[in-house]
Amino acid sequence: MEKKIFLLVLFLTISFSKAGEVCKLYSCGTLSEGECAKKTETEQLQISYTMSKCLSTFNSFCPFNTIKIDETAKCQTFPALGGVSYPGAPCENKEDCVAGANCSDDKKCFWKKDDTEECTDTDQCNIGRACIENSESKKKFCTAQLPVGSACTDDYQCVNTAGCSNKICKAYFSVDDNSTAELTNLEYQNISYCKSGFLVDGTCRSLKLKTDLLDKACTKDADCLYEYTDAEKKTVEISLEDSCQCGFNKTGEKFCKKGN
Repeated sequence: MEKKIFLLVLFLTISFSKAGEVCKLYSCGTLSEGECAKKTETEQLQISYTMSKCLSTFNSFCPFNTIKIDETAKCQTFPALGGVSYPGAPCENKEDCVAGANCSDDKKCFWKKDDTEECTDTDQCNIGRACIENSESKKKFCTAQLPVGSACTDDYQCVNTAGCSNKICKAYFSVDDNSTAELTNLEYQNISYCKSGFLVDGTCRSLKLKTDLLDKACTKDADCLYEYTDAEKKTVEISLEDSCQCGFNKTGEKFCKKGN
């Protein structure tokens, strides 16, 4: 279940830039106690956020991207989205957890299901387990996730450090440069089978953003040029899709995604 929690956090905190997108503005400021963000709109119809640090507990976060124009966001702690905490995630009571799960004494969601109870989805399993069909009974049970090298049908069946590639559990960030690999389901969330983190036309590559482009603003993907050394030791220059990304800055500028 950790993979789903990981994706949810990324969805709440990471912004990707598309061609022609107008970047939002971000600046630090002073807000009322307990508030962490205020959303406004400029005269040029550009969205602007004034941000302030949350000072409370370890689990605190700012749900700034859920507020409307002229609204403020308050610092919150997980779970704050109402009944969507999966097993292993923090909770205050049973209502904070996904339907059917419970809140333990140490304030974490968990399932009471054991190996003998049937399941229909991995959402119903505790951390480190997945809803896997038994080869003999053809029924599904919450079973320990599969180690690297095991046969699989989806990512959630594999241990949390691996994905299902060509129906075999393969460790993330394990494939060397100039070797072939598959695109992971999580590739655009910065998870890859390649040690370098970059898959170019089906081959793992270590990419370096050209030195003169470091910390230089861009307006389009073609502005971002990367170099890698191929199997024949030749230097190849390429550009990447979605490499010119909005930053979290007060000028609304875009910058090239960093290489290795």
